[in-house]
Amino acid sequence: MNFAGILAGGTGTRMGADKPKQFLTVSGTPILIHTVAKFLENNTFDKIFIVITGNWEAELNELLAKWFSAQQIERLAVIKGGADRNESLLNAVAAAEEMFGSASDHIMVTHDVVRPFLTNAIIAQNIELASEYGVAGTALSAIDTIGVGNQHSIEVIPQRETMYQVQTPQSFNINKFKSAYANLSDAEIAGLTEATKIFILNGVSVPIVRGLQQNFKITTPFDLAIAEAFYSEKEE
Repeated sequence: MNFAGILAGGTGTRMGADKPKQFLTVSGTPILIHTVAKFLENNTFDKIFIVITGNWEAELNELLAKWFSAQQIERLAVIKGGADRNESLLNAVAAAEEMFGSASDHIMVTHDVVRPFLTNAIIAQNIELASEYGVAGTALSAIDTIGVGNQHSIEVIPQRETMYQVQTPQSFNINKFKSAYANLSDAEIAGLTEATKIFILNGVSVPIVRGLQQNFKITTPFDLAIAEAFYSEKEE
């Protein structure tokens, strides 16, 4: 079975707003609604889990009821997130297994709620590669030269051809994810920022789904302005 885990736990600190950024609107529609709609368009998902943190669950449910039909809402499940991204991922996995049991072929497609411009093709390729290899990650070849260093100086400039900007979705076979996570040390778990690194730390290469520049993460006021312009251009 195929599941989606939409991670909606951001606080919006860098946005400077009075609410988490996923609740802000783009083209008159909350960002989270744009993103959830993209997953609802894909009929291969048996359940779409929206992982929310803080005290925003009631507002989230109100928005879902406003923007989607009762039939669409039946495909959704709002669950509480954890203290960090890792715990939220684990909560999504646990919810899927609680509802549908454990199976060797369960696939989870995880995605940042504030990346509303993903495509059905990216979702389909994630499911395909994760089903075949156990894991898949969306990434975009780096356009800028990447420097590695500290806060004061650049010490290394890697070959740009080997650099990627990691995006989401990131997808995995649930059983393989749990096994890989269980192998990690506490220090490795503390350093996690995304799902595919769990496999990399276990020596597993992650197949790439080619991302798109438009699949960017709305994090700052500048990003929000770009998103507004993008939707305006689409509407015209």
